Amino acid sequence: MPYNSETAKKRWNISQMQIARKFCGWETLKKMMKSCNENLRGPHNEKLLNTPEQMDEAEGLIATVFQTGCRICEAIGQKRIDGTMGMKPTDFSVFEDRVAFVFEIEKRYTKIGRQIQKYKAVDRSKLRWDTLEEANASGRPHEEYMGYMTERQIKLRNNDFSRLEPLVPHLLAWKKIAQENDQEHLFNYLHRNYNKAYRIVKATGRIVSLDFPPHRLRAERATQLRLEANMSSEELQNWFSWKSVKEAINYTTLAPQTQAKMYNPEYLSSLPRLEAIQV
Repeated sequence: MPYNSETAKKRWNISQMQIARKFCGWETLKKMMKSCNENLRGPHNEKLLNTPEQMDEAEGLIATVFQTGCRICEAIGQKRIDGTMGMKPTDFSVFEDRVAFVFEIEKRYTKIGRQIQKYKAVDRSKLRWDTLEEANASGRPHEEYMGYMTERQIKLRNNDFSRLEPLVPHLLAWKKIAQENDQEHLFNYLHRNYNKAYRIVKATGRIVSLDFPPHRLRAERATQLRLEANMSSEELQNWFSWKSVKEAINYTTLAPQTQAKMYNPEYLSSLPRLEAIQV
């Protein structure tokens, strides 16, 4: 079906998270996981989860994506030949009061050569293609532009988080099940099936009356670490392996709690009194 920008559903993006930013709350996330049962339905009332194992895996997915702050494609893997393979049960290790993880993350395209003719969508999708055939096959309106020869890079992300956080038991419970079943991938049912994972997370979001595409879990984690763990933008950049501090700011700005701190009477009264300066 040809793409129609007037009737197409608006794409979710990070700017929507910047409006009155605040953390959705641990209880909200727990309710989303609890709703992963046989009654969970997709946008066309289709049944999304059929067995207890699939329900446990869906719970584990939500817990894992939030706790690690990963992209959904990094958790379940990508269908592309050069894409990430997805997490494995052995990617997580428990050390007393913390859980360490290491897995593949996908970096954006990097320039490797000269300028060449490429094609980009003229709607709000921000999609780009290397060849005219790919652009035509998409069915979206497009135009030419001068781009560069590029390639995607796969790197490792290595970090940890506290074992005391509320969703960790769900993550570790699923990891144990996956290991007992000798699974190669942490998420077998959802392995490289982004559409299925997307519908599951969106459906759990409807249970708590929130628009919750998978990437919002990443933004919620960043905001939670900012507001509850008091991480600075530089610390968030390091924890999420972001390229620049701007991404940390984009994911967490306009949080009401952060702004309230700046105008807290106790904070303002603690500031040294200076003589007025004529301006």
